[in-house]
Amino acid sequence: MLNLSTKTVMQIMITVPIVITLGMATSFKGGTGVGGGALGSDGKRIYNARCSICHGVDGRGNTALGRKLEASDLRAPEVQNQSDDLLKETVMYGMGKMPRFEKKLNPDKIQQVLDYIRELGQKR
Repeated sequence: MLNLSTKTVMQIMITVPIVITLGMATSFKGGTGVGGGALGSDGKRIYNARCSICHGVDGRGNTALGRKLEASDLRAPEVQNQSDDLLKETVMYGMGKMPRFEKKLNPDKIQQVLDYIRELGQKR
């Protein structure tokens, strides 16, 4: 049996629930890690699954398929300066050779992808 002091037991009783609560809080959507960035955001996951084949993981459009289809550099001012509504419409209904995602992604998911595209623009 462990022989713990009363002070040690009290510290454990206070610390453990706090650590568990913080761990649970960061597991929800939008949880942040060191530096304030989203931990594996849904927008990033959706983007990587649906968009990166053409636009690339970094958003530059410099993939084999992206070059062939002339995919936009999502970090470029021409894209980043567009309104949220216009970008949402582009994701929903496609543009040029870009497919439509209106039946594949609900409005919340589209917003999450848009938020991630905005993050890519900051990494330029």
